[in-house]
Amino acid sequence: MKKKVLIICSILILVITLISKEAPTRISLKNKLYNNGNEAQNAIELIKSKMNDESITTYETGNKGEMYTFNHDATIQTPAQTDYRYIGSNPNNYIKFNCDSDGTNCETWRILGIFSIDDGTGNIEERIKIVKDNGLESKMAWNNSEDSNSKNDWENSSLNTFLNGDYYNQTGDAINYGLKESARNMIDNVVFYLGGSANDNLANQNAEDLYNWERGTTNYHSNNFSTSSTGNVGLMYPSDGYLVYGKGVNESCYNNPNGCRIENEDVTTSWIYNSIIAETGSETHNTWLISPFARHANHAVAIDGTGFFNNGKVTNTFIIRPVVYLKSNVNIYYGDGTVDNSYSLFPGKENSDEIIDNEEEIINNEDADKTDTKEENVTVANTLNYLSWTIIIVSIIIIILGGLIIGYTFYYSKRNKKDS
Repeated sequence: MKKKVLIICSILILVITLISKEAPTRISLKNKLYNNGNEAQNAIELIKSKMNDESITTYETGNKGEMYTFNHDATIQTPAQTDYRYIGSNPNNYIKFNCDSDGTNCETWRILGIFSIDDGTGNIEERIKIVKDNGLESKMAWNNSEDSNSKNDWENSSLNTFLNGDYYNQTGDAINYGLKESARNMIDNVVFYLGGSANDNLANQNAEDLYNWERGTTNYHSNNFSTSSTGNVGLMYPSDGYLVYGKGVNESCYNNPNGCRIENEDVTTSWIYNSIIAETGSETHNTWLISPFARHANHAVAIDGTGFFNNGKVTNTFIIRPVVYLKSNVNIYYGDGTVDNSYSLFPGKENSDEIIDNEEEIINNEDADKTDTKEENVTVANTLNYLSWTIIIVSIIIIILGGLIIGYTFYYSKRNKKDS
């Protein structure tokens, strides 16, 4: 009987040990971040590994939650390029960004896709492009400069100055909502293209035409404004707003952005449009885009609340949705991009030494944005790890003692039988 009890107890202890070793923790060791034993993955590599194959040319035949491939011919300013975009109504492109240093108080941003982009020095590499899911606290003018010659010159506009000044540095008017240090550590300086409409109007152009003239050199005929600008923060291109309808999502909006209106077409098949409406709760608000409108010297391009490809006087105040490009070495350590499980970012190694140089740091992998939950799970994780080793040692001792007791019992049993 004693032998059976000892064997059962030993088995139970070993089972408990194995279960406790599977407890979900993320442990930082030797500057490598782990999630349940897996090293954090480069963000570009991770989301590209889940994208649709280039052979998938229609929206309906692919995985609607992941990226699709778009090939573009050379433009005046760029070579032939391939980029990868999230299209349709609700892809898995949610991301936590602009967080406090402890990973809390994050904003929701959306991944537009992966693009080969120049950093302003001629270095072209793939970078993830993201846009704030809703607008800044206040609507703003594209350019409210008192200089009458500035007009739709993005390079010298008040909005460009603000986005790459107070907003980027979290100073001045943006002290309460600008980009925090954690975000600035992951942002790259890149070239934004500022070409205007090649035919001086917005009609009879499809989404690919928009892409081409954005990267052209046409602007209002009496001006000589720069057709590119290097900075950390910009706005969406018109093509960003309408290539989202590509691959058969909505051919009418893709082929004629100028006629893409909610009363005529199902523009809600666009996640970009949906997030504008979700933020404003109205169909009457315009969102500024980065491109000047070549037909007028003081107009820039916008998307209105009905989905219409529009324009407005640069002094008008519209919704502002900042756009940035992430450094190519940024990692994703948690999440799958869904609305309930957004991707969580982590800086590349050269930016992260101060964050993960504690070789015994243990971080909860489910609620990193909630300090109280994180601390509670850290304690649980530590307890489980110490408990695991304690149980292993106790199990070994019990097994040895059990063996000695069984051997001792067997020996005296045989001896007693022999004596009798």
